[in-house]
Amino acid sequence: MRNKSIRYSSGTCRALIGYRIAEDHMLRITENVESGKPVRLRLDGTINAESLPELEEICSQHRGNDGRVIVLDFAGVVFVTDEVAKKLMKLRSGRLRIINCSPFIETLLKTVQR
Repeated sequence: MRNKSIRYSSGTCRALIGYRIAEDHMLRITENVESGKPVRLRLDGTINAESLPELEEICSQHRGNDGRVIVLDFAGVVFVTDEVAKKLMKLRSGRLRIINCSPFIETLLKTVQR
């Protein structure tokens, strides 16, 4: 994982980029942290059993930070496995929100929630 921090007057924006060996299992996570605002994690690629632990680790790092909300931005997610969708729905709460899902992924998340 490569970590790059950039200092802005309004806060800090860190880009965390994780690469997988197989291209079809790659997930890029871009982390945006600004003072007093929700933590926004922009996700690009595929979320599967191989990439989920990396995402869970980053989320757990922010759970203890001043009760901040974590927003998972799925705008760049192209595929989520059923297994991962079930785990994400268990993690979803008032402090963890999922936004910008494709219609397919939104339907999958609603289906596994039942």
